[in-house]
Amino acid sequence: MNVVVSNELKTKIMILPVVPDKLGEIEYFTNNETFETLQGKITLIGNDELKGFKIESIFPVFKSYPFIKLGANFNGWEYHKFFMENTKNPVRLVVTTDLLKTVANMLCTYKYIFKGVKANGNIAYALEFTEFKNDRQSNQE
Repeated sequence: MNVVVSNELKTKIMILPVVPDKLGEIEYFTNNETFETLQGKITLIGNDELKGFKIESIFPVFKSYPFIKLGANFNGWEYHKFFMENTKNPVRLVVTTDLLKTVANMLCTYKYIFKGVKANGNIAYALEFTEFKNDRQSNQE
């Protein structure tokens, strides 16, 4: 899998360097309601809820591991800086398979969790993305 994050204007594109084999699940669901009636239970299909995605990994700091994704930055501190600086604006999250089939492509807000610097100098982190829909997008659906 490949995970790419860019700022909203796509002037800064970040290919996450290390993607775990077991990538976090992308949560798709609707806000359905089930009611009991005289004839039994019925379910009313609700609106789509916001999608979510989580990843926990490392940003290598000037390391040349064979599993680092092609095109990724070798300076893990650049990723740290990117995620610290873009918290006030949505980012574009694109997740693809290794054969470049798109799994997700959406605007998101995120929570960046800096877990510290490991003994080897790499940065441990977690990211929690939540789909972002502004009023204009919500009204079109």
